[in-house]
Amino acid sequence: MLQYERAPSSTVSDINCYSPAEGDNNCYSPAEGDNNCYSPAEGDNNYYSPAEGDNNYYSPAEGDNNCYSPAEGDNNCYSPAEGDNNCYSPAEGDNNYYSPAEGDNNCYSPAEGDNSCYSPAEGDNNYYSPAEGDKLEML
Repeated sequence: MLQYERAPSSTVSDINCYSPAEGDNNCYSPAEGDNNCYSPAEGDNNYYSPAEGDNNYYSPAEGDNNCYSPAEGDNNCYSPAEGDNNCYSPAEGDNNYYSPAEGDNNCYSPAEGDNSCYSPAEGDNNYYSPAEGDKLEML
């Protein structure tokens, strides 16, 4: 099971995603304050941001479970086609993650405007946030 701890107060400004093990669908942030998702290796369902400070999700290649943003600066996740592990945002500018169907690696946000990642079930590449406004860090 994934475990997280709160980051020091000096860095608790963002909710960065980290994966405890290398593999597809892993989230990494290259710098504090960006909340951008990067994957350390090429593969399906990888998250990339085209520019720092945008927090938009793009996939370098078409495929299932890819995240797209309809506009810059929104940080909303959309999938161009229905499928498992797709990310949807209920409203622009919220950066919330929702999945249209239950399944592994689905993203949920407990409240609008939090940008927190939750998974409805345990599994690899799941996103969890221990608390609102906290930065995720591996123990």
